[in-house]
Amino acid sequence: PASRLQQALQLAASRYLATPASERVYGFDEAIRGLSLYVACSMAFARRSHDARVIRSLPSLLEPFKDLSAALTGLWQWSQAARAMSEARNLDARRCWLEAFQCFVKVPQGAALHTRSLQLAAAASIAFLDAAMGRPDALAWADKLETVPGLQVDAMYARARAFRMQGDAERADHWTREAERRALNSSRLRV
Repeated sequence: PASRLQQALQLAASRYLATPASERVYGFDEAIRGLSLYVACSMAFARRSHDARVIRSLPSLLEPFKDLSAALTGLWQWSQAARAMSEARNLDARRCWLEAFQCFVKVPQGAALHTRSLQLAAAASIAFLDAAMGRPDALAWADKLETVPGLQVDAMYARARAFRMQGDAERADHWTREAERRALNSSRLRV
C-alpha cells in the first residue's frame, strides 16, 4: 500500500507539473495540507455541535494519507479518537489520543501546522478521560498540562475530577476552587 501511494503521488505531481499554470489547482502537498486543516476544524466544530455524523466521516478522509508523516498519522488518530468518543468507546478513544500524542511528539517544531496545539489537546483529552474513568494516570497527565501557559485551569479541573472519582471530596473541592480562582484571575488579565 505504501508503494502504491508513493506511485500515485508521483503521478499526481507529474500531472500537476504537466498542466499549464493557468489551469492548475492545488498540488498534492497543498491539497493534503488543506484536507488536514479541514479535518481539524471540522472535528472542533462537530464536537461543539455534537454532530456525530460529521465526526464519524472524518477518519476516512485522512486514512489514505496517514502514513505520509507523523503529523498526518497523529491527526488521523485524533479523528479516530473523536469518532470513538462519539460512539461511547472511551477506551478506544484513549488509545487513539495516546497514539496521537506520541505521533505529535515526533513532529519537529514548526514542521507542521498546529501540531503542538493538537498534542496538548490530546493530553488534555487523556487527562479528562482518565479522570472520568477513575484512572490514576489522570494526575500525571494533569501535571503535563500544568506546565503549559493557558492550560493550568484545565489541569486543575482534571485533578478535581480525578479526586472526585477517587472519593476524595475535600481535594476535589480544593482543586475546583483553585481552577475557578485561576480562571477568574486569567480572564481579568485578558480584559
